[in-house]
Amino acid sequence: MEKSLISKLKIEVGYNSVRKMENMFKDMENSRQVMKSYKDSKKNQDVELNVEVLTSGQWPYNEENDLVKLTPVLQSCQVQFEQFYKNKHKGKHL
Repeated sequence: MEKSLISKLKIEVGYNSVRKMENMFKDMENSRQVMKSYKDSKKNQDVELNVEVLTSGQWPYNEENDLVKLTPVLQSCQVQFEQFYKNKHKGKHL
């Protein structure tokens, strides 16, 4: 569905106009795949975690959102996911 929409928009308004949107859809699909792989590796995890890995510069961003304080349980989940991601995606930054 998304690919069809993007193809039609490219024809109507041009590639450059829809490039960010296309990259956003790619981020969403890549995040689904990463999370499936992560969940498959963590079968018995008590906390249900869902992470969206987004390309910087493609999404609206507000620095105020960085001020979230995680509980110790969520901090542990964050560390585990970061380790998993860095092992799978060498050279990429979260």
